[in-house]
Amino acid sequence: MTVPTNRESEKYMLRLPAGMRDRINAAATRNMRSMNAEIVAVLEEKFPVPTISQYLAEKLGTDRILELINTEKADLPAAILKINRHMEGGDIPVRFVLRKGNVKVVAIGEFWAENMAIEGEVSE
Repeated sequence: MTVPTNRESEKYMLRLPAGMRDRINAAATRNMRSMNAEIVAVLEEKFPVPTISQYLAEKLGTDRILELINTEKADLPAAILKINRHMEGGDIPVRFVLRKGNVKVVAIGEFWAENMAIEGEVSE
């Protein structure tokens, strides 16, 4: 689903080849949306927002993700702390947590603290 644009959205001046404006206008009319919404919809289809797994694989590298996936359950708390420390100070707005024995990904909010990653006490 496309996020609506407004006056505060990013702007980009675009030169269109002859006749393209008319084709975009015709498509927008068929789809009952503005030309801007039509262009954004086509761009969203071509350049979708990455999934959280794609984003994490790009930022952390697949080796780190696979290492976490292949960690024995008993070693998960330490592995989660290690990978979360690696993400500190970067632009990755999520952290891994252990909940009911399962590794989950959570968005960092104003109430995030490192000790929230693990259920119960963990000694390193």
